[in-house]
Amino acid sequence: MPEPDDAAETVESPLHDAKIVIELASLWQGVSAGLFGVLFVAFGYALGDGRIDDFTGTLWVYVLLAGLVFCYALAGYGAGRSRPLMPLTHGILAGVGTFAGWMVLRAIIVAVKDSGHPIAWDQVATNLLLGAAFGMFGAMFATRHAPKP
Repeated sequence: MPEPDDAAETVESPLHDAKIVIELASLWQGVSAGLFGVLFVAFGYALGDGRIDDFTGTLWVYVLLAGLVFCYALAGYGAGRSRPLMPLTHGILAGVGTFAGWMVLRAIIVAVKDSGHPIAWDQVATNLLLGAAFGMFGAMFATRHAPKP
C-alpha cells in the first residue's frame, strides 16, 4: 500500500484497514482544467442570455449543456490521469468541483444581468449528477488510455 503524500488527506475505513487517499494536487489539476472550459461556457451563456429574448427555449441551451458535460469529463480526465491508483474517486470529486465552480459563475451571471432566470433546484441536482457521472467517465477514459508500466 503506498504511503500518502504530504498534500493528501487520508480517511480511515473500518473495512479491512483500507485507506482512501485523496490527493489534493490531482484534484486541483482536474478542477482547474474543467473550470477553464467552464469559463467559455459561462461566456456563451451570458452572451446568449443577453442577446436572445427567450434563451431557455432555444437549442443553444443544449449546446452549452454539451460544453458543460465535456468540461466535467475533462476535469475527471485530468484528475484520473494524474492519480492512477484511485482514478474514479478523483474523477468524481473533480467533476463535482467543476460543478461547484459553474454554480458560482451561474449565480454571478444571474445577479449581474438580473435576467429573471433564477437557478432552479432541479437544474442544480441534475448538474451535480452530471458532474459526478461525467467526471467518473473522464477518469475511466484516462485509465483506459494510460501508459502501461
